[in-house]
Amino acid sequence: MKYLGKLFISSFLIFSFFVISMDSITINHQNNDPSLIVSSQNSKVIYLSFDDGPSMNTQKILDILDKYEINATFFVVGPSYQKKNDLLNQIIKSGHTIAIHSFNHIYSQIYNSKDDYLNDFNLSVNWIKNITGISPNLYRFPGGSSNTIANKDLIKEIIIHLDNLGYKHVDWNVDSLDSKYNNDSTSIINKTINDIKTNESNGVYTQTILMHDNTKKVATVDSLATIIEYCLSKGYVFDTLTIDSPLSQHVKKP
Repeated sequence: MKYLGKLFISSFLIFSFFVISMDSITINHQNNDPSLIVSSQNSKVIYLSFDDGPSMNTQKILDILDKYEINATFFVVGPSYQKKNDLLNQIIKSGHTIAIHSFNHIYSQIYNSKDDYLNDFNLSVNWIKNITGISPNLYRFPGGSSNTIANKDLIKEIIIHLDNLGYKHVDWNVDSLDSKYNNDSTSIINKTINDIKTNESNGVYTQTILMHDNTKKVATVDSLATIIEYCLSKGYVFDTLTIDSPLSQHVKKP
């Protein structure tokens, strides 16, 4: 009987140890749940955006984005040659988002009045829809909503009008300054990274990066891979802008 008692106690202790060990394994698995990791990463988001295209550099940009398997948002300008129409479809085919920038991009014309702006805007909408079948609901003012060319009351009036029609405007909180540095990729990289760090120091981890897609912007193409690799190394994920994204807006809807 003593032997049986000892055997029962030993068996009980072994079983208890097994249960505790299994529970510990379960807890460790839960702490490393991939969904938690993804959720944590998604709090750091990069929205790459390119103004002024499509251009002779668009395919190079698309190739780089494809290499890193990330998507971006292209704020496009109306057709000046047939190739633009083909590139518009290539942007969509590659999984990126098309948004409205302008049709002719001539500040003195589009900012002359509300009607002039809306006429240009509607030309853009119709062009994009006719070529791609898509009706974008995001737009970016040429020069941004805080540009120094347009009257501020005009900008606010346009924002209200288009918001009522279901359109949202997007600015940026990271300026690569590739609008200035056509041939200086190092300055573009440094400016972009410094803006990201400044945002982070202010607790902002949603980064909308302004870059440009036109033929002159050789340095934009040269700097893009380095900027992407930096952001990936810091735990950022890349996404395309939608109407439900946390939109960076310099001038808010009044």
